[in-house]
Amino acid sequence: MKTFFAVALVCLGFWCAGCAGLNQSIANQNGVVAQLHERFNTGNFEAIWLSAHPRFQGETDKAKFAEYLRTVKEKLGKAVSTANSERRFTTANQKTLVFLVQQTAFEKGRAIETITVQMEGDQAILVAYNIQSKLLDAR
Repeated sequence: MKTFFAVALVCLGFWCAGCAGLNQSIANQNGVVAQLHERFNTGNFEAIWLSAHPRFQGETDKAKFAEYLRTVKEKLGKAVSTANSERRFTTANQKTLVFLVQQTAFEKGRAIETITVQMEGDQAILVAYNIQSKLLDAR
């Protein structure tokens, strides 16, 4: 009986340690979203691009990205609030990607943002960004 409790305590310890790491990882992912919105709201689009993963920078022209975000801000206004509606993880080749789907309220309307981050240790780094809103489709 003592052995059972000892094994259970060890398992509980590993489980708690795993949860602590997962909670830190989620906090870091949420931090990327908050930082992205803060920089978006202040018009610091270059900082978003510069802090993104080299993969993002290699696939996304800095000037075109800034122009795109200027257009988004012009049509939607500043980000007011956001809520995570989906979080999916995928791991391949020892790299973990996290897909965050955000329901975001802007000053002029709502949008769905898909923010993809790559986990490097505890650090979450932006690798893709997409935003969908009827206001962006309006000509």
